[in-house]
Amino acid sequence: MLIGVSEGIAFAYEVTMRSDGFLVEMRDLETGALEGAAARLFRSAATAYAYADFACALDRCTVSEAEGDDVVGQLEHAHALFAGISESLHDDGVTLGAVAAWDSEKRADAARLLH
Repeated sequence: MLIGVSEGIAFAYEVTMRSDGFLVEMRDLETGALEGAAARLFRSAATAYAYADFACALDRCTVSEAEGDDVVGQLEHAHALFAGISESLHDDGVTLGAVAAWDSEKRADAARLLH
């Protein structure tokens, strides 16, 4: 279930609630396509929202620097907020590739059981 969106210049960062946590996915605003490789899963909604805002600020900063605007202060603030929340909740998030690898290992462990 989609619970929030942070919109940058080129990408929107969608926060969705799943049974195993809160997923932040990057959507290309021009094509509408999801960039699955950039998705991160967090245990807490607060960290997921902070990460989405940080990624959005990074997107704005990247485009704005090319245009000559100075938005580094916004990026630094968003990074400090994400780092603080992430550290206090011990929630750095994981990629979906790592989640798939853990699930695969769990299935392999179950298959090795002899009884």
